[in-house]
Amino acid sequence: MSEEGGDTMVNLVAEKTRVYPPFRPYRAQVIANEQLSASFRRLTFTGDLLDRFSTDGFDQRVKLVLPAPGEALPELGQDDDWAPESFSWHHRWRELDHCDRFPIRTYTVAEADPVARTVTIDFVIHEGGGPGSSFAERAQPGDEIILAGPDSYSEHGPMGVDYQPGSARRILLVADETALPAVRSILRQSPRDVQVSALIELPTVADALDLQACGHRVELVLRGQERGCELIRAVDRWCDQNLSELRRSDDTHLAPIDINREVLWETASEVESFYAWLAGEAGVIKELRRRLVKERQVDRRQVSFMGYWREGHVI
Repeated sequence: MSEEGGDTMVNLVAEKTRVYPPFRPYRAQVIANEQLSASFRRLTFTGDLLDRFSTDGFDQRVKLVLPAPGEALPELGQDDDWAPESFSWHHRWRELDHCDRFPIRTYTVAEADPVARTVTIDFVIHEGGGPGSSFAERAQPGDEIILAGPDSYSEHGPMGVDYQPGSARRILLVADETALPAVRSILRQSPRDVQVSALIELPTVADALDLQACGHRVELVLRGQERGCELIRAVDRWCDQNLSELRRSDDTHLAPIDINREVLWETASEVESFYAWLAGEAGVIKELRRRLVKERQVDRRQVSFMGYWREGHVI
């Protein structure tokens, strides 16, 4: 065997023995920024390594490192082909000087196309917006961020996916506009023979965007003067019609949580025939949690409660 052939064989063996972390940073460049409605902007990103981006889907979340205008990206391993399993891009970010530690925000993937090397994310735009919505409003083609997401090269299971319906045949989705991309993906991927009901609170009908029911039941709830009130009423109506068919529990204890200091994030632990997934503003989700578990005695082990954001706090 020639020396060149030997080197090739060594490289192939090394490739096969590498263990890849389930989540990795990618260099991502804006290629499109589209205003979809009064509440949404859609940004499409591309990157040389995004052909490796895993598309297991559902409510797949990613982390975005958002640099200040005109600032260069920090070195977090976004251009590395491989890093050891113990590698942590987030640990490297924490070790940066405070002035170089650009904000990180979490978003749900709207669409990913590894063949085209693109990832699309829908940003909610709101008054007094934080780093995420501010970036979306000013982003121009060529602007770069670091996008941390799943790596299809990893042998680990999906990371950043909390929608876990198991073998449930009846599913309830409750969401506001911040969880709309996740709901859209869940509806698209849910089998037609599974009964899915989605209750979605939006500022306007136009904010439903390209949402398709995909054979499932979708109820759009237009926001009233107070956030969450109409959505809570819609959930109450759903419970009135369906509660007799759900698993109940006498254990109605709920651990106290200060949603101004902590993230409300409780995922289902024991799913059978029914599964519920609730995501949105933390105050609304906390109230729904109380009503479902305390008042309706729905077994909390079959429900995921996720506070995506907190009103009055920068997101």
